[in-house]
Amino acid sequence: MTIWNGVPRDEFEARRFAAKYYKNAFETGKEISHGNQTLQAAYLIAELSRQTGDHDTARQYFNTTVKMGQEYINEIRGDRTRTALARKILELALAQGKRNLAEAK
Repeated sequence: MTIWNGVPRDEFEARRFAAKYYKNAFETGKEISHGNQTLQAAYLIAELSRQTGDHDTARQYFNTTVKMGQEYINEIRGDRTRTALARKILELALAQGKRNLAEAK
């Protein structure tokens, strides 16, 4: 519940709202460019979901981040700058994905 419509009353609720809005943008393709922005959005959905206890959604989006990250790195392997960021996002997704699995037990 919020004090004002659409305004979260605490940090936990703000994280849930953020995950919902990122998920909507990710699924509709609105305002998210192909490449590292897509990876960042998928990772943020996963991490925000993990932080709010939605471990199933977190697992789904960590897996999506890893799969898309590997494909994107292969696609742009000649661009060191973009691959460096993609590799970092992939590394974070793998680490936090393991953490999510442990927390879900």
